[in-house]
Amino acid sequence: MKALFLDRDGVINIDSHYVIRDEQVVLMEGILEFLREYKDLGFKLIVISNQSAVARGMATENQIHKLNDLINSKLENMIDKFYICTYHNQAKLQEYKKESYLRKPNPGMLLQAAKDFKLDFKKCFFVGDKFSDIEAGRRAGVQSIQIVNQASVIHPFAHEVASDLLGVSQAIRQALPSSPVKP
Repeated sequence: MKALFLDRDGVINIDSHYVIRDEQVVLMEGILEFLREYKDLGFKLIVISNQSAVARGMATENQIHKLNDLINSKLENMIDKFYICTYHNQAKLQEYKKESYLRKPNPGMLLQAAKDFKLDFKKCFFVGDKFSDIEAGRRAGVQSIQIVNQASVIHPFAHEVASDLLGVSQAIRQALPSSPVKP
């Protein structure tokens, strides 16, 4: 089974710093077409997202789950699963204050998704915009593509770098076998 892992804020929706309210959800240009393309190629679409707003007391886990449901409805329910990490080592709320193997740059959420969906990481890609996204992909052994802007710190182990989803799609297409086979 193959998958396309996606960071949420900065890849699926515009990252307006702690996206926790419905009115903050603004989808990235071209995301629906991008996701449709890979769904049609037989990819599982999986979101891998740190959500430290919970640990910081800015939102509840339930609010994040509802927001992810809203995002998925805007995406025509194409996302197969959202994995989130609410822990942070500098959390305001004690129950979320810890070092977690799930928190990117650690690969825990990717490894859990691989187990849940029986994924072959050789057939998977991770699209992220932050250093921690690419590092999590590297640690899991997944080809990673970094979306960059002027403020980005480019990860030296990013397999590809793109300025938008079109560039990401071109990079994935080049890495795929000439005639992709559905799982």
